[in-house]
Amino acid sequence: GGDAFYQGNNNNNNNSPLTFALLDPQGNSTNSVTASAPGTLRIGVRNGGANLLVSADTSIGTLLPATGTALTDNSGVATFQLQVGEEKGGGRVTATATVNDETVTGTFNFQVGESGLRLGYFDEDGSFIENAIFIEPNATLSA
Repeated sequence: GGDAFYQGNNNNNNNSPLTFALLDPQGNSTNSVTASAPGTLRIGVRNGGANLLVSADTSIGTLLPATGTALTDNSGVATFQLQVGEEKGGGRVTATATVNDETVTGTFNFQVGESGLRLGYFDEDGSFIENAIFIEPNATLSA
């Protein structure tokens, strides 16, 4: 039954049979993701229920599971992880599900932003080494 339908956001069509909610790592609603702050995408199926297959694809970034498919929980919600790579800009997730022998489709737009500061250094070859600091003292260090 769809009595406990998940009321996520759908930034394209409020009458869509699918709703979308993108959450940041702290669980807050967002419409943007970065490499350091991937998103949890929750897709609700209106009039759905448990164990419905939801398929999703994204125009930018990567959805996990890598198959692009997930089953709905008891509330009719399928959960994906949205991760980004090097590309920045606007993206769109397109999702489909089958409810009562009818295929339903919905879309969700999101933004891939800059990650902010990264800690690291450039090695001798000019490659950035993240999460490490290189120190080369000019004199011998002593304790």
